[in-house]
Amino acid sequence: MPKRRTFVIDTSAFTNPHGRPDKIKSTEEAVKHFINLAISCPHLSFYIPFSVKKELMHFMNDNLPEFEFVVTTKSPSLFEIKIPARLMHEFIDDVRDRINKGLRVAEEYIRKSGETTEEKIHALREKFRSAVRAGIVDSKEDFDVIMLALELKAIVITSDQGLQRMADLLGISFMDPLVFFQYLENENLSFQKYERF
Repeated sequence: MPKRRTFVIDTSAFTNPHGRPDKIKSTEEAVKHFINLAISCPHLSFYIPFSVKKELMHFMNDNLPEFEFVVTTKSPSLFEIKIPARLMHEFIDDVRDRINKGLRVAEEYIRKSGETTEEKIHALREKFRSAVRAGIVDSKEDFDVIMLALELKAIVITSDQGLQRMADLLGISFMDPLVFFQYLENENLSFQKYERF
């Protein structure tokens, strides 16, 4: 019998072009591809926090009822889950360092620019975002994914480096979306072979 596993899915599993098979060109195609694979893997459990599901729906043109058949929407029990104080201590330290880095990037950019254009403002935003937000859990959606995975003892599916880093600190397993899609394809074949006997 194929192994039973539980997964908590982050938005980046579908939205990040680098985290999906080459033949998949859009978020919607990625979700449909996932649904087709997941339907054929009844031994696997898939969850998504409500906040993440709402975020994902912003990227979709169609409402896909099939998604509800294969993915359970569940928010984490935030009043019951406990996390180490040390983790929050390091997180606060990290946020402060990133804010300071972001300010230095902005100051340096303004000093060099002389005249401000839309192109320069866009470049500043990208550098600031990279300095402050890359590699950190920076939204309640990200936090919900981590907390739900902790609660369910599940594997996080994400290409987000901040989520991967926090999962690692908390001892939560995680998987890159591209590997996840390959895993589902293999599980699909394994389950079909098992069903024949």
